[in-house]
Amino acid sequence: LAWVDSHFLFMEESSGDAATIDSVLDRATAAVSRNGSRSLVIDPFSYLDLGLGSKSETNLISEMLTKVRNWAAAHDAVVFFVAHPAKMYRDKGGNYPIPKGWDISASSQWAAKGDVGFTVHQNHDTGLVEIHVWKVRFKHIGRQGVAELKYDTATGIYEEETEEDWEETL
Repeated sequence: LAWVDSHFLFMEESSGDAATIDSVLDRATAAVSRNGSRSLVIDPFSYLDLGLGSKSETNLISEMLTKVRNWAAAHDAVVFFVAHPAKMYRDKGGNYPIPKGWDISASSQWAAKGDVGFTVHQNHDTGLVEIHVWKVRFKHIGRQGVAELKYDTATGIYEEETEEDWEETL
């Protein structure tokens, strides 16, 4: 907890109202100035007040993502959104598809404007957690693919499977 306390800054809206992207970025700018923060995680996205008004949700998300991208570039920072998929439907085998950018609730703009997109998926058949990287805009950042990790519920740690893990399952 001491390590987390010295490396993470948790910001919550104290007014009881939903945060706006402007209020989040204002507070993140202060964190950059005061603490040298260079990463921002907005979790969950669905709690942000987009102020719908007369604009469509798709247009509002597009404008918000542009604003966040410009903020990140100006502050030499990276921004992560935790966004959940729209309702997913089972296939003929009774399984849910693995959600991708086009499946995120509210807008296809997530797939179009994101630099990197990935899905964390619990595979109930194998017991592993799969990280599906479905978009990488720039080759020097990474590549598309899937990684499988074990999750230790006692410690909350993700780790790669070892050969010993495979032997235990044989």
